[in-house]
Amino acid sequence: MEDRKNVHIVIFLGDLDESLRRKQLSAISKKVARYNFIHVIQASKGFYPSLTNLKQKYGDSPSRIKWRSKQNVDFSFLMFYCSSISKYYLHLEDDIMPSPSFFPKLRDFISLQPQPWTVLSTAMYGHIGKVLHSDDLKSLALFYYMFYDEMPCDWLLTFWKKVKDPFLVENNLLASCPGSLFQHFGKDSSLEEKTQNLTEPYFDAFNHKYNGLNPTATLFSNIAIHEGTPEDAYNKGIGYFWGKKLNIDDFIQIRFKLPIQLKRIVINTGSNLAPQDVLLKGALDASYEDNDPEKKNNEKGVSCGDFIQLSTFKIKLDLGLTAKRPIHCLRMRVTEKQAPWLFLREMNVWTW
Repeated sequence: MEDRKNVHIVIFLGDLDESLRRKQLSAISKKVARYNFIHVIQASKGFYPSLTNLKQKYGDSPSRIKWRSKQNVDFSFLMFYCSSISKYYLHLEDDIMPSPSFFPKLRDFISLQPQPWTVLSTAMYGHIGKVLHSDDLKSLALFYYMFYDEMPCDWLLTFWKKVKDPFLVENNLLASCPGSLFQHFGKDSSLEEKTQNLTEPYFDAFNHKYNGLNPTATLFSNIAIHEGTPEDAYNKGIGYFWGKKLNIDDFIQIRFKLPIQLKRIVINTGSNLAPQDVLLKGALDASYEDNDPEKKNNEKGVSCGDFIQLSTFKIKLDLGLTAKRPIHCLRMRVTEKQAPWLFLREMNVWTW
């Protein structure tokens, strides 16, 4: 409820058939009329330039050229409207599913950007989940409108980014979320007879780790660091650990401050930033008691006692536990040497 104070949702009715738009507006109004932060808008036919005798380019059929040209004008109108109602603009489609707690994840992702940015990507494919400064929307809207019949919207966005900030583009500094915050589930395009499968390969499907949700713990790893720390994958909402040179029995170990009864454990490896850097073969171990409670550190970092293997896994793990036996430590262990590095996107635990 508190987040609603910081959000405006704008729904654009893009069908040029007036009777269909009225039906859509009626259906939407019945569901959202009580929400004053939802805007439903439409463009008059007079806003659209000619959608006939368009340039024949890229071997596209006339119907596809008209469809993508109209889409560019739709986006232009929508962005002009949104340019003065918020600080940031998030572009979404109507056939997507958000990640759990996507708003705080998105807020953290924006706040953690270390350099000036032009466009942030919260999903891998197409125009889904692009974030812009609202101050830039009029510029991009005009660009879409001027070149509406030249190329598809995502291509135009790429050209606009190069013009807007060539340094960021040339140096690959355009940020993407480690895991997509929106999953595309629609198969049928608004272009007649077009189907598509744009499933996000690294969708963030779980409630992310925020300070205070995962129990207090000490983490240790013998994996060489490329970026981040194991604590970033455990504690921070958008953090991650990127390790390199994995060998058999390399590990990441979590030692809870107090023994915890766990009911679920989630580990996710791989990322939109590093699609190949997944754990190819691994195991999850648990230690139920500290065999030497007086000893704070041992040759492997943090004292945990003897471990028992709970599960093997590849790439990701989602393990439910029924036994309410207090767990002192968890250990993610590499069970086969691998050439790819390891991008550990998250380590989440749920307690009874």
